This record gives sequence, structure tokens and C-alpha cells, in this order.
Amino acid sequence: MNVTSNQVVSELALTQAIQRIVHQLESNKRVRDAQPPSDGVEAELGPELENLMIPTIQETIQDGGALGALCQNFNLTAFERDLLVLCAGVGLDSSIANLVLEHRGGVSFEPTFMMALGTLAHRPGSGEVLSRLESSAAFTEAAALRQYQLLHFTGATETDRHLRGLMIDERTLDYLLGLPSFPKALRLIRAVRAKAADVPESLMAQVRVAREAWLGAASDADAPLVHLVNPGGAVAVDGKLAVAANIAAARGFGDDLRVLDAAELPSDLTHLDGLVRLWNRESLFERSVLIVDASGVDSDAAKLELMDRFVRGVTGMVMVLTREPRAFGSRSVVTLEVQKPSIREQMQLWEQAWQPELQAAQQATGGDAAQLRNLAVAVDVGLERLANQFDLDAVTIAAAVTSARFELPSWSVESMVASSWRALQNFTRPKMGNLAQVVTPKVSWNQLILADSETQLLHMLVAHTKERFNVYQGWGWAGDGSRGLGVSALFGGPSGTGKTLAAEVIAHELQLDLIKIDLSSVVNKYIGETEKNLARVFDAAENGGAILFFDEGDALFGKRGEVSDSTDRYANIEVAYLLQRMESFRGLAILTTNLENSLDEAFLRRLRFVVRFAIPERPLRKRIWQSVFPQNTPLNDDVDFDTLSRLEISGGNIRNIALSAALTASSQQSSIRMRHLLLSAESEVRKLKRLLREQEVIGWSHVPALSQA
Repeated sequence: MNVTSNQVVSELALTQAIQRIVHQLESNKRVRDAQPPSDGVEAELGPELENLMIPTIQETIQDGGALGALCQNFNLTAFERDLLVLCAGVGLDSSIANLVLEHRGGVSFEPTFMMALGTLAHRPGSGEVLSRLESSAAFTEAAALRQYQLLHFTGATETDRHLRGLMIDERTLDYLLGLPSFPKALRLIRAVRAKAADVPESLMAQVRVAREAWLGAASDADAPLVHLVNPGGAVAVDGKLAVAANIAAARGFGDDLRVLDAAELPSDLTHLDGLVRLWNRESLFERSVLIVDASGVDSDAAKLELMDRFVRGVTGMVMVLTREPRAFGSRSVVTLEVQKPSIREQMQLWEQAWQPELQAAQQATGGDAAQLRNLAVAVDVGLERLANQFDLDAVTIAAAVTSARFELPSWSVESMVASSWRALQNFTRPKMGNLAQVVTPKVSWNQLILADSETQLLHMLVAHTKERFNVYQGWGWAGDGSRGLGVSALFGGPSGTGKTLAAEVIAHELQLDLIKIDLSSVVNKYIGETEKNLARVFDAAENGGAILFFDEGDALFGKRGEVSDSTDRYANIEVAYLLQRMESFRGLAILTTNLENSLDEAFLRRLRFVVRFAIPERPLRKRIWQSVFPQNTPLNDDVDFDTLSRLEISGGNIRNIALSAALTASSQQSSIRMRHLLLSAESEVRKLKRLLREQEVIGWSHVPALSQA
């Protein structure tokens, strides 16, 4: 380890202080040996001890080093300073250790209050002994030595504190020696390097307010709490940390920040308050910014209450990251709403991230004006497509480009956009965990057979999704808010009518992943867990540009009922939270249901599209029958699609019948015949709790034989 000048000064200051304590202890010992106390009365001080010069606190501070800084930051008295040095010297100087051991009759190397009273309780510059009351004040819980745990008591807790051993805290000793360290008790607080990236102009005005508030603070302790919120949608934590680093740089802090995840705060209030005291001590040891990240607990009321208590107790430079604004008691707060950059700003960020490749492409044109214009147009179109679909911050864009470069075979505008697109989709998948299934769809429009009116609605839904940012931000329809950027749709109708297939077709058309929500994993019986799971899903989908697909989501979007017990109340809270997130969600969300009437009316009002999937009419059923068999499937000449279309069932049922007939025919080493289809049809409609009607099977083969079979 390279020794710094500050460490040299700190070690020298501590060494000199220890030598003075050694001299003081030795002088005191000689006085005691020469004049042993009688009748319990303290021995009078000799001339040698009276003439011992004890520096004032101000002199110690002026000497510099860690000891002076500690005395100043913790406002120690001369007695407290000397007691701290005494305890530090036990492990650093054998003379002190031996003197303490002798003073305690060979029992322990740990000094006690009684020993400190007899050897250190002197007023600076005089031989006057401090009163017991004055010196005892250093041992109260409110005094700096115990409040900040600079020293610890040892031994049995029931022993009088005046007789218990004293030991210096390990972190305190490291600080006095100028050694870098961090207490294990604060392991929840991790060091994070967050580069103070350029802030988009749309956010700069708010950042200036926060920077000026910190710049104007007389001291770190007087600085207001900076509260970063993002109620408008998901903002990556790294993006918020970049903004935090930008603000912290105004007060001279570098890239090193301390971050505490609010989800890890201890629920035991004693431990929580202990964490507060330790951080307050740490903030006085080393200047640092503490960032409390509550981004992952925005729906957990219990954790938010713990976070509020923690934030109200800590001192120094503090920032808090939450989704919604919160109050923190009497603390002065500067609230900053972190938003993602505008479409144009995101396009500029994409261009900056790809700058080396774009410059190389420009040079490859040889300066030809026509080629340069074509390149510029292609880049604008490609980057606008990325910015229209993915709503990102600067940190995520830079990370996506870094990832995209690894799979870029050869550079072109098309490959630049395609690799960036894939990288962003990959960012979404790991964040889902077991809450959802991420599907990359491969079905297209020609595989979806619906009535013209429904097909037209689906094409309109795609158009709204593609053009929403252009209209709302480019054309100014968003105004001052972000409402309307999301697109929500309800696909209602009986099972098997094509709702899921339609969602996959739309995802394929938009070249986006389809996130199928696993309701069994999302819905949790424990209070607050459902909202927490939903927050993870919505945030990941929003940052990754994916489509949220709630298949048969009645369990989530059901009607809110009257509150008769606590279960009803929390169920209603879950629905209300879902409505709020659906309204603020900036992507495409699709819900399917077989029971449209069971949905909450407030949710239905927020839907932009309602597409009703019905049992297809006979012409559509014929088209489905014709398309359901793969090209290599052997069909007998007796298979009549017009006859098959009489069966009034959904497209999903048609596929089940066709597959079942194919398996039966293959087991008989036969091509598919009408009798195979009839046998499968009867089995399928039985699942629907009905029988084949006579008019549905007119013209099918071996009807009597089927019932006998």
C-alpha cells in the first residue's frame, strides 16, 4: 500500500499523543508511589504532573492529522481525546499496556473510567483536576464516545460502568492511523462508482436547483436531502445514480458513492437505529454521499416506513431514490423528478454512443455529398425507430451499444439498429425471473384468420404503438405530461378464438418480445408482494420495450368489492395499484379474458382497444380448416373442408381436432380421413360439455359407427 502524506501526518500526531499519555501515566505512577492515598482520598499532584503541558483541543486540531479531525468533527473535550488516545495506545505501545496492566493489578490491559479519572482528568494548562461530574459526562450514552461507538465497554453488563473495561472501536483506530477501512456492521451499504454523465437538457434545470442547494450549504450537515423521484415511469437505477453523481460533483465528491438498498434495511428497530448511529459516525470520519435506493420497494409499505425512519435519523449528505415523492419529517428536502430523455435527446445519445462507427462510415463515402446525405437520412430513420420503441436513459443506451458491438459482424446502418434492438430485448429477459415467460414470436398475419373488422382493429393497434411517440412528442400531443404514451388492449371472447395468437402476431409485427405473465407467480398471498412482483414486471417491460401479455387476467383485473375484512381491503389495493401502473405504463399491454363482465369498470375505461373474438362464421371456419394442416400432412380425398366447416367451434378447437386426427391416422399407418376427424371432433366437443348436432355432421362418414365405437 502506498503511504500518503495524510497517513504520515496522522501517524505522527497519534504517536506524539500516545507518548504524552505514557509520560502522564508514568508521572502519575511516581506520584502514587511517593504519596500513597490514605483513607480513600486521592493523592495530591506532584510538581512533575502539575507542570505537564496538556494541549488544548484547538491545538490538537491545528496539529492536523486524523486525531485533530476527529476531535473537531465529534466535538470532543480534552478529557475525551486523552481517553481515546489511552485506549488506542494499549494496542500500539507496550509502555501504555504495561502501565494499564499494573494499574489494574494485573487483571486486564483494558483501562477503566476510574483509572481515567485518576490519571487523565486534568484541565489543559493547569494542574486542576476535573470533577467527577464533569468527567463522568464523557461516559453517558449521549456523549460522543458512546453515541458514535468510538469506544466500547467490555465485561459483564451488570457491572458498574465506572469499573468496566474500555476498548477502542476497530474502525476508530483505523481512522486515527489514517488507514482506509469500512465497518462490517455497515456491509449493507456498498461502494458504487457512478460516473457523473451529462444530464439531458430536459432535466438540467432541476439538476441545477439541487446542485445550487448543495453548493450553498454551510457544511455537509446543513445540506438538504436530495430526493430523486420518477413517478412517470421506469428509470434504471444506474440512470438515477448518474444524476446523483452529477449533483454530488457540485460539492467536490468524485465518482465513489455509498448506496444502501432499502429492501435490505433490518426490520428490528434496535438494529435499524444502530445502523443510523454507525452511518452518522462514518459520515463524520469520511466525507461521502449516502444514497438510499428505494426503487425496488415502492409498493412495500413496511419497508418504506423503515426507510423513512432511517432517513430521518441519518445526517450528512443524503439522497433518496423512490418512485413517488415522500415526506421526511422536518428535514429540508429538494425534490427532483428524474425523467428519461426526450425522443430527440435519446436519438442524440444513440448517435454519440455509435460515434466511432458513424465517423468511419462517413469517411468511407470519400466526401461524396449524395452518399453523405443518404447515410444521414438512414441513420436518422434507424435511430428514430429505436427511440420511438425503447424509452431509455443515457446509461442504458451506452450499455446497449457496448453489448451490441460484440455481435456486430460488419457495420451498416441496418446492422447497427438490429444489433441495438436485440441487445435491448436481452436486457429485459434476466429481470423477469420466474414471474413471466418471455416469448419471441414467429407467427405472422397470414396465420391469423379473423373477421375483417377485428383484423382492422389489430392493424390499428399496431399503428398506434409504432407512432405514439412521434404523435405525442413530435406533434406535441403529450403537452406537459406523459399520459397516453402507453397502449392497452383487451382481447375478449371464448377460449380458442385466437386471442393469444393475435398477441403473438402483433409482437412479431413490432419485432418485440411477448412477456406472458405467470399469474401463479405474480399473485402472492403476502401483503405487498403482489405489487412488488408487478413493479418488477412493468419496469422490465418498459425498459426493454416488450409487450405485456396478461392471459386470462381476471384474477388481477377483477372488480373491486365491498370491504368486509382485511383480505378484501388488500385485494382492492392490488387492483388499484394495477390500474395506476397500467395508466403510467408506456408500452403495449394486452389482456385476454373469457369473462369480460368480471373486469373492473375503472380498468375498462382505461383501455384504448377492445377486440372481441367470437366463434368464427362458417366461411372463416373453412379457411381455418384449410390452413390448419401442414403441407406434408397426407390427406385422403374424402376430406371435405366445406363439410368440416359446418362444425361450430373455435379455431383452437379446430387445431386440436386436426392434430388428434393426424395422430390417430399415423398410428393406423393411414392418411387422414373424415372418419378420423369425426372421431376427434366428438372427443373435442365432449370437452366443451356438449354433443355433436346432427346438422353439424351431415356428410361426415360412419356417423352410426362412431356412436357405437
